[in-house]
Amino acid sequence: MSRFDLNCMVGHWPFRKLRHNKPEDILKTHKQNGITGGCVSSLDSILYNDPYEGDEDLVQGAKEMGYIHIQSVNPILSFTTDDIKRGVELLGTKGVKIYPCYHQYGFDAPELEPVCEYLKEQNIPLFVQLRMEDYRADYVMLQKQLGVKDLQTLLNKYPDNKIVLLTPRLNEINALAPMVKESDNVLFDTSGLKDGLFSVETVVNVIGPDKLAFGSLYPLFCLKSILMLVEEAQLDEDIKQKIYSGNAERFLGL
Repeated sequence: MSRFDLNCMVGHWPFRKLRHNKPEDILKTHKQNGITGGCVSSLDSILYNDPYEGDEDLVQGAKEMGYIHIQSVNPILSFTTDDIKRGVELLGTKGVKIYPCYHQYGFDAPELEPVCEYLKEQNIPLFVQLRMEDYRADYVMLQKQLGVKDLQTLLNKYPDNKIVLLTPRLNEINALAPMVKESDNVLFDTSGLKDGLFSVETVVNVIGPDKLAFGSLYPLFCLKSILMLVEEAQLDEDIKQKIYSGNAERFLGL
């Protein structure tokens, strides 16, 4: 079975030391686990005053990896839409990632509107990193805690955008099921499902087999523990293949 990591990252994390955080490290770990492709974004860009500089550093690594470059942005910055346009032209941007958890805004923020409008026009997916570290580990910089109502606001306001929700919790997927069951524009990754038993099976039962894709948030999270959620799931092999790679590849038009 081919495997595709929808959510891996390269770079440094200011709050703790990471290992295996270079492009060659990601490739090695992926190869050891049968993963042959993925979407990669920059950890550095998240807290840079100019996120584009982090993506400039990432672009060569992404090319060498053969992975899809996901550009990180902060919509609160006035030049964000221009940066995305530059990224599409110069960096090969195929997706745009936002971090409301660290950049401290809601999905009803007016600054998000021009970003989503441009992405919709260009058919570029919006990756939304809902959370990263465990909130209990925060003390230097506290993450904004997002919940179901916030996600409902996002999906209601931007129904025509292709949206990838990263690190969602099981209760959030359950609550959003009525909104997303009939939509082809929403995809969830697996990186937020590692805290419970049979979570992958539950998601498939609730929203069907076509809206969940393997994503690890590696190297911030342990890749193997998340991969095993799919490996050990009591699901037919054709459904597992959709989760491993098929759903992400279809959603991204690969």
